[in-house]
Amino acid sequence: MTTDIMIMVSAVAWALSAGIVALFILYRTKNELVKDATIAVIRAIVQLLALGLVLQLVFANDSLLVQLSAILVILVFSTIIATERSPLPRAHVIVFSVILSISAILLLPTFMLGIFEIKANATIPIAAMIIANVMHAAALTLESLHDEMKASWKELEAWLALGVKPSASSTALRRRVVKISILSTVNGLKAVGIVHIPGLMAGLLVSGTPPLMAAIFQFLLSTLIFAGGVFSSFFLSNLTLKRYFDGPYLKKEYLVTT
Repeated sequence: MTTDIMIMVSAVAWALSAGIVALFILYRTKNELVKDATIAVIRAIVQLLALGLVLQLVFANDSLLVQLSAILVILVFSTIIATERSPLPRAHVIVFSVILSISAILLLPTFMLGIFEIKANATIPIAAMIIANVMHAAALTLESLHDEMKASWKELEAWLALGVKPSASSTALRRRVVKISILSTVNGLKAVGIVHIPGLMAGLLVSGTPPLMAAIFQFLLSTLIFAGGVFSSFFLSNLTLKRYFDGPYLKKEYLVTT
């Protein structure tokens, strides 16, 4: 126990040392991200330590109800984070529904097929990774969609004036939004196994899992993350785009004043 405590203290101390030096460099070079980076580092340590304490309690009580409750909390917070910059009213309702539906579609077969056991130390981390990446794609979709609409609303209005339907006039715009939202995921998928060993595979290798099995598990997770990003961006861009239109008319109050 004493050794474990020393290891944890050493890990925190070294992490803080590296982080403080990095923040000092940003401060000395007057980088505009220094404030956000400082807050991010503080939030990271507080949130992760809190998460560790909570998960210790959750893992000790391995009931399905506790697991589902933990996943629900993750879903709620992911929705809040994804929609915090969206100007659309009730965007959180759509985003929560999209994240919940896509995550369930991707996760349920994974556990029903017995690939991972239905235990807290498997369901919660795997669900969190899938939900986090679906959330990331959702946040990028909302932000990029709004930016594209602000940049293109005059062109869209011209198409609408010519009698072109909103769905047809915004086809190229939706394509750009999906591309922006999944680009980082696609690049990450390209780099898997060559540029870096991803988190799940690294963790499995450290725990003694055979490398081939660890690679297969990582392939599964990486593919689900990719699919989740595509599903999230595709469905969310189509659903939220309708909020910018009132029949054949454009709701410019979301675009001109924001």
